[in-house]
Amino acid sequence: MALKVQLQTLSKGSLSMIDYIEQKRSIADSLAENLHPVADEDLIGYLLSGLDSSYAAFATAFMMHAATVTVDDLIGFLLQEEARICEN
Repeated sequence: MALKVQLQTLSKGSLSMIDYIEQKRSIADSLAENLHPVADEDLIGYLLSGLDSSYAAFATAFMMHAATVTVDDLIGFLLQEEARICEN
C-alpha cells in the first residue's frame, strides 16, 4: 500500500511545519477515503517520526506526556516549537 508507506516515510526536511503537517494529513485523509483510516495515535507517531534532529528533545518530551493529547494539540505544539527553533 503506497499511501501507507508515504505516510510512514515522509520527512519534514526543508518543508515548513504547516506544509509538512498538511502533507501528512492529506495522505491520512486519502487512506481514510480508501477505507483504511489512520488512528490518531498512529498519525501522532508518524508526525513525530518525520521530524529532524532539531525536534528530538521536543518529540521525546511529547511522547512522555502524550496520553491525552490529540492530533490537533500536537499540531499546535509543533507550530509553537517551529517558531521557537526559528527564533534561535
